[in-house]
Amino acid sequence: MNYSKHALFITILMFLSSSLQGMKRLAPSGCESDQKALVLKNVIIKNKWGSIIAYKKPAEDSQSNEIQKIENGSYSTPSFQKLAFTLYLKEKNLFLEEIPCSEDSHDKLLLIMRFKTLPLDIQSFIIRLLLGNILDSNFEVSKKLKGWDGNFSPDGKTFFIKSLRPRKYTPDPFLSQCSQEKEEELCLTSQTPTTQSQQEDSVIELWNLSGNHVAILQENQDSISSAVFSFDGQTILTGSQGGTARLWSALTGEQLKEFRGEHTSLISLVLVSPDEATILTGSPDETVCLWNLATGRKVCPVPGISKVTYNSTGKVLLILCSDLKTIHLWSLTGKCLAAVKGRDNDEIDTITGSSDGNTLLVHYGNEGMALYDLSGNTLMNVEKGLNTAEFSPDGNTILTVENGATRANLFDLAGNKVTTFKCHESYLITSAGFSRDGNMVYADSFKQSYNKHSILTYVWDLAGNLVATLRHTDWITGITWSYDSTQILTWSDTDSTVGVWNLLGNQVARISLGRHKFIDYIPKGNAFLTESVEHSPNGKEIHLWNTESSEPAKWIASNVNLFQARFIVKASQEKIAHNSYTVGKDTVEHEIFKSMPLAVQTYLTTWYTIVIS
Repeated sequence: MNYSKHALFITILMFLSSSLQGMKRLAPSGCESDQKALVLKNVIIKNKWGSIIAYKKPAEDSQSNEIQKIENGSYSTPSFQKLAFTLYLKEKNLFLEEIPCSEDSHDKLLLIMRFKTLPLDIQSFIIRLLLGNILDSNFEVSKKLKGWDGNFSPDGKTFFIKSLRPRKYTPDPFLSQCSQEKEEELCLTSQTPTTQSQQEDSVIELWNLSGNHVAILQENQDSISSAVFSFDGQTILTGSQGGTARLWSALTGEQLKEFRGEHTSLISLVLVSPDEATILTGSPDETVCLWNLATGRKVCPVPGISKVTYNSTGKVLLILCSDLKTIHLWSLTGKCLAAVKGRDNDEIDTITGSSDGNTLLVHYGNEGMALYDLSGNTLMNVEKGLNTAEFSPDGNTILTVENGATRANLFDLAGNKVTTFKCHESYLITSAGFSRDGNMVYADSFKQSYNKHSILTYVWDLAGNLVATLRHTDWITGITWSYDSTQILTWSDTDSTVGVWNLLGNQVARISLGRHKFIDYIPKGNAFLTESVEHSPNGKEIHLWNTESSEPAKWIASNVNLFQARFIVKASQEKIAHNSYTVGKDTVEHEIFKSMPLAVQTYLTTWYTIVIS
């Protein structure tokens, strides 16, 4: 392209970009009478007899070629979003092409100018579809803290970390009394030593996603040894080294209740029942206590307990005895409901209850698994070693993977095989599980050859059809899903990275954590926590990463035009493929880049390693 054509193209581009605000003011509220047809790459949109109709090319007034029809020319947002989505799917190749800068730029520019004739809300909707979840995956460190063991609340609004604070000391009532009686000598000899105030205890620091400090939960002359959010995220239950449990408000940090007097050692386990009517505390002294939150009444089953948890209904305790071969089921009032005897020669690794509470899935680790009813009858038995054995979210099926297998199997509760999920030959599955909504199954796998390894995550629907394949550069430590099961987050402690994926198998972001490792994630998909590998005397360095603190990202979401959106998509693709995006000076791409605010340019340069050459 010669200079004059280049300059003309840039002039038109800048005109289209700068006219956006004017178009917002002039955007019509109804269908314009002179807008008879909008021609895109494979689609023609017509305003015909008061209706908006999208046809495949060539346009024909036949039902078979009609893609979408909106009656009465309505410009309601839901209707146009539906039409825009249809157009996006049909026109995907158009939006994934390079920004036109060839000799036929004139025709392509006219095509994009026709795009501008769409109502502004539809233009914005298509641009958002083009960007996809790229911006939602641009995580930034928004807060740096000192501590360890970070956890998000179930509602994703707050999180807590453990940290060290100077010991909190509340004077004994006796000292206040003796002070009133003016027995100064006795009072002085009864004061806590000066070194007491220099001691530090483990506390809970509560923060919100904006990085604002909410509260500090601190015991009186004691360290917190365990903590957990309630299911609604409104309270936090803690256990202390002194054997006391406390319930706190997660909104204000106020202590609500205290439970003490039963454990002779520190409390290493705290749980809140799903209905939030009871709490459970456990200690290395093999004692477990159940507390009623309303009455304070406690029930402490006999010692000799190895593991304990609530079943999925929250109405029954599943207790693994210390012999690792017997399971007790207890009611919340302390009544033993059933005792299930496992295999004579194999130790139980984990126990899971079905969603209806009537079936137990017992995993024997390398010795397989078994399914029992509450009478101890064996419903299903697998004696081969398994690396996965888990209920589906609805509790109606079980997913299993044998050690060294290239396939995963789905069974019903009668032990009948429902579906087999097959990997490519020679890829061995290391772990598997369900999506959050239970409609998909995933499996992490690897293939070893010539001192190299290939790592894949497969995603299938429940019928065994392959949905996506995620290709990793190193071993995967863990995988989790967003609330709506449309986004997958993986992390690797080997190369200290976090990957964000869509269900097309595309990695929309790859975040390098440096000397940090992943510790927790909000299923909403907009924040996660990491902690440093190194440990200092004050704890590890905790980083909060989220997508909501970036002003440039907010500008992009609300102001970006079609050219700029395409530039960002290209930058994201080049970053993932080549770890950077090189843009030549005096090119169309460079002009598009410079058309955005300086803060946005800096943001994009940082995120996508844009190099101007």
